[in-house]
This record gives sequence, structure tokens and C-alpha cells, in this order.
Amino acid sequence: MHAARLHELGGGVTAPLASVPVTSTPPATATATPGTAGSVTVGSGANAPTVSWPSTGLATTPVKVSVTPVAATAISVTGGFAAGTTAVQVTVANSAGDAVTAFDAPLDVTFPGAAADVVPAYSHDGTTWTAIPQIVSPPTLPDGWYRDSSGLLHVLTRHATFFAVLNKGATVSPALVLKTGVRPTLNLNYSRKLSFYAQQTFPGTLTITLKKKGAKKVLGSWHPTVAVQTKVITIVVPKAARKKGTYLLSIVGAAGLERTTQTTTLTFVAKPRVAL
Repeated sequence: MHAARLHELGGGVTAPLASVPVTSTPPATATATPGTAGSVTVGSGANAPTVSWPSTGLATTPVKVSVTPVAATAISVTGGFAAGTTAVQVTVANSAGDAVTAFDAPLDVTFPGAAADVVPAYSHDGTTWTAIPQIVSPPTLPDGWYRDSSGLLHVLTRHATFFAVLNKGATVSPALVLKTGVRPTLNLNYSRKLSFYAQQTFPGTLTITLKKKGAKKVLGSWHPTVAVQTKVITIVVPKAARKKGTYLLSIVGAAGLERTTQTTTLTFVAKPRVAL
């Protein structure tokens, strides 16, 4: 169990807990004890959100789980919140009142009544929202959503913050973000290796392809892994591309069902060798 007065964001970054006005409905609380599964529902009615946890517990000692409904007028997002759903703020604290920043098992936040085309999302401040990736099996990602056989929307999470269901088309940051750094020029007289750094918000894999600009033929492809931490990736330029010219390096990042693509234009240069 990790305790602090901060909460964990996706990718392991921390930020202060935000203060956002809530509804007049009081928070619902319960104690998550190792060895006992439990749940807590906030509000009433068929569409009341529920937060549950498995019998393994969230930490090695009992922790307090609080779920507070958040007034739609108190938080903002372009595109709006899905009708019939309630945004919630989830907090978890130890016996000293310190926020627990990482869980041994994921919380399960359910949103009854969520339509088929909604966007599950989380926020650290009630203003900027990030899409939650869809999953199809128990997650290794910090967040993930799925629908069970009855169509009920579940959000599995290992951090506590604001959660909501947004309308399709709402303004959100993408769930998967890929950052790369590639030198745009490679001198083939000195090296036939191309090195660059890559980093994703979630661990996953990359599909890298190299083509001559304007051509369809793939000259080389590679499939390295990528992590949250910056990783240097080195590829050997294939023989068919060891000619001066302009090339396109396509990098497709994947984590779960999420995909993101970056394309970089490269210039390969080479001075003709002088015969002696």
C-alpha cells in the first residue's frame, strides 16, 4: 500500500486532489478489508453508480472507500455528460486519513443506464478529461472499461479520482499517447542504424515500418515493445533503403484495444565514395 496526500494518475504521475462542488447527496462510504469483497452505492434508483472491490482487498490493511456524486453543473466538458448517468469522485484513505495512491487490485465502478455509444473518462480536476481505454480481459493498464453480458458498463481502475460517462464526441484527451524522438537525417556513410526514443502512456507494442516517400512497398518492419518509461529503440536500415532519398517512418503504438500512429519524414544522405 502506498499512502500520501496525493493520488496516482495514469502513467504513475501524481497530482493534488482537486476540490469540486458536489451534489447535496452525501458521500457513500465503506471499508475495504483484505479477505472480504465489498461494494458501495451512491444515491438511489436504477442508475445509481456502484463501486466494488474483490476479496483480495485494495491494500494489506483496511482502507476507507468514499464515493461522492458530483453535480453536472460543477464540472465541465465540451460535449456534455451522458443522460441518465452520474459523475462520481472516488477517494480511498488509510486509517490515518492519508490518500491511498495505488491499489493491489482494481476497483470496479459501474454506470447503469449508460448508452451504447458513450465515452467513459476520468479527470483529475473536473475540467480536463481523459478517455479510458476499452479492455477485453483483466487489465494490466491503470484504467480500462468493458461491458458485461447484460450490457452494464464497468470501469476498472487502480487509482482514485473523478469518473464519468460522456457523450460521444465529447472533448477528451486520448487514452493512449505515444511520444517519439527521431533525428530527421541519417548519413549512411557513417551508420546504417537508426535510433530513436519512444514512450507510451501504457505499456504495449510498436509496429514500425519504413517506406520510400511516395511508394507503397514496405522496405522494413519491426515490432519492439514500449513502456511508460522512455526506451531507446535501434533498427538496422534494410539494404533496400540504403540509398539517399526521402523516407517515411511509420510508428503505430498499441496497448489493449487502443491504437495511435505517428509518421516521421526522414532524409537519408550519402556521399559517393571516391575510388583511389
